[in-house]
Amino acid sequence: MSSVPSDVPWFVDVGRMLLAAALGALIGWERERNGREAGIRTYMGQLLARALSDLFRERSVTRAGSPLALLPESVSLEPA
Repeated sequence: MSSVPSDVPWFVDVGRMLLAAALGALIGWERERNGREAGIRTYMGQLLARALSDLFRERSVTRAGSPLALLPESVSLEPA
């Protein structure tokens, strides 16, 4: 289950997004400084997208009550 309750204030979620973007920028800046590919924009985008997908997953699981409740009807967990 999700460890985040569904009644978390919106600014906590915004703070998580900003933290993810800042950490991605820091990693990307370090890579650009060392002349590597995939710099600031790439890492900011990756970490921000991951944080956003985690936020959606946490909210969906909290509302549905179970991660399995999110699976489509056509998906079977039983072996064929």
